[in-house]
Amino acid sequence: MEQQIFSFIFGLFCLGVGVVSALLTPRINRARKALTKSISPDNPRRGLNAYGKITYTAFTIISLVMGVVFIAVSLFELATGVRR
Repeated sequence: MEQQIFSFIFGLFCLGVGVVSALLTPRINRARKALTKSISPDNPRRGLNAYGKITYTAFTIISLVMGVVFIAVSLFELATGVRR
């Protein structure tokens, strides 16, 4: 029982991190673009900027998926009484 509750709470945490990350994405993209221009206006270093955007998007998606999976598994285990 305690393990399922911990799993559910961890799922809520992951889901919260993913949602906050998704909400902050536009602000972070604007800040990254401004920082890149201030470093070198002639060469905007598109490769580094794209890599950071892909990494941040992957982090957001993985956090959301982990949260949903942990919540679903814990609720399934609580509902059916299945033990790991």
